[in-house]
Amino acid sequence: FMFGMIFILVWICFVQIMYLTFNETTLEFSTIVKSIMTTFQIALGKFQADIFFDSGGILGPIIFTAYNIVVVICLLNLFI
Repeated sequence: FMFGMIFILVWICFVQIMYLTFNETTLEFSTIVKSIMTTFQIALGKFQADIFFDSGGILGPIIFTAYNIVVVICLLNLFI
């Protein structure tokens, strides 16, 4: 139960960060619902990295890398 609460809290934080950073430049983050779906797909390994490197300036690659490190590697390893 606690794993799920921590995962959702961290995941929603990254959803908000990516929405605020990429909502004006990419279609995948134009609404909060699309941001939720896109970040969930990234956690599952289905993503196109070029949208993060082409938009968002210097924050794009930093946020993408931080999301992959925190959510995909650390939090999903806790589940296993």
